[in-house]
Amino acid sequence: METVGAFLTSWRDAFASVQSISTVVAVIIAGVWAYYKIFAGKLYYKRLELSVSGLLFDTRAAHLVLAKLCIRNVGLSRVFLEPGLSTLEVSEYVLENYESIFHSAVWDESKAISVFEDHEFIEPGEVIYEERLLGLPVGSLLALKLGLRVLSRRRKLAPGTRQMEWNAISIIEAKPVPGLAAADL
Repeated sequence: METVGAFLTSWRDAFASVQSISTVVAVIIAGVWAYYKIFAGKLYYKRLELSVSGLLFDTRAAHLVLAKLCIRNVGLSRVFLEPGLSTLEVSEYVLENYESIFHSAVWDESKAISVFEDHEFIEPGEVIYEERLLGLPVGSLLALKLGLRVLSRRRKLAPGTRQMEWNAISIIEAKPVPGLAAADL
């Protein structure tokens, strides 16, 4: 009987040891998971600040837009940009769409060009500037809407990641450039 009791006691001790070890391992795994889910996920989240602005050079002979684009990486991780999918969209608000009552502007169909084509990624704390001079068709232009759209690249080795998108919009008033005549162009 003593041998059976000693055998059961040794098994109880072994199971208690295994239970203690598995509890410690489970707490460590839960702690690592919580760190990555809560803290590292917020710290290393992709964060970009975009800005877009522009100047409209409006004469009777031509409409030119100088678009100024800026991306600032304010996060702690490198953001890979999707090549060819970061765009500057330009929409026109023309006199034909204007109504003399209160209304929201009706923008013509936007035209898009690729921007930031020379940049594959942006490092933490890095700022990228780009300027583009665009020619527009001559017409009765009242305002322009510039929209900057930046897409991140999906990581091939991380199947659960998603593509992120950032947007910025600016509206530019159309007013004649003082001292610039159509003959000057």
